[in-house]
Order: sequence, then C-alpha cells, then structure tokens
Amino acid sequence: CNTAVLEDAVFESMPSGKNEIIDKLHVGAVDPRTFDIGTYFSIFDFGLNITVHLKDFAYNSETIFEYENDEGQKRFLKNVRSSVHLLDDTTGEYTGHSFRNAPQFMSFIPSETNLRDAQYETEAVLDHYFFHDNTAPFLA
Repeated sequence: CNTAVLEDAVFESMPSGKNEIIDKLHVGAVDPRTFDIGTYFSIFDFGLNITVHLKDFAYNSETIFEYENDEGQKRFLKNVRSSVHLLDDTTGEYTGHSFRNAPQFMSFIPSETNLRDAQYETEAVLDHYFFHDNTAPFLA
C-alpha cells in the first residue's frame, strides 16, 4: 500500500482558547526554552492564559502552544497536523482515504534505540493513562 505523509500548520493566528488547542493539536513539543536564545519569540495572552512560541515570528508548523491543564501541569503542543494519505497502487493518486499519523519516539531500527527514548515513550504513555479523561473506563 503506497502512502504519503502530509504535515501542515493547524493555526494561522491565536486560537480562541485552550479547548480549541486541545481538540485540534495532537503532537507534543519540547519546552521552547530548551532551544538557543532567540530561536522562539513568545507571546502570552492574559485573557486566554496561553503562551504561543513563534519561530521566525510567524505562525507555522514549528509554532509551539503552551498552556496549563486542569491538573496544573504545563503542556506544550506543536502547531502541526500530520496525516497519512493512502495512494492508489497503480496511479499513485490520492484515494480519498487518510488517517492521523500518531507520533512515535522510538526508532524501529534496533541499532538506533536507546534507554533515554524508551524512558520518554514510557513516561508519555503513563501520563496518558493517568491524565487523559477517557482512559480509566477502558483500563478498568
């Protein structure tokens, strides 16, 4: 089955609120303060209680949104939509079928795996189990 991964920015301006960010963004990001000074320009919206970190002073797929969730944890989400499009095997044209490209941190190549990535992946799934609204009924 032939596929194509397409990535594009979700927001071109400040979203209407935290819930819109949570509903539309699904890829986590690192704290932009870990990058070199000047890589990101930060804007805090006092009304929405959201910080947007702009790379190259523009909303693009490298933009990072920061907010605090209901448990008081800081969350960072990348302004990107990543989807896998299925292509026709003979023509290579888009079939009209696609699905969200779920992020993965561990490499499939054994020589590229390491303990740090395994710990990050485990931490991310445990956070999901403990803090996602609908996980508990499915684990019970």
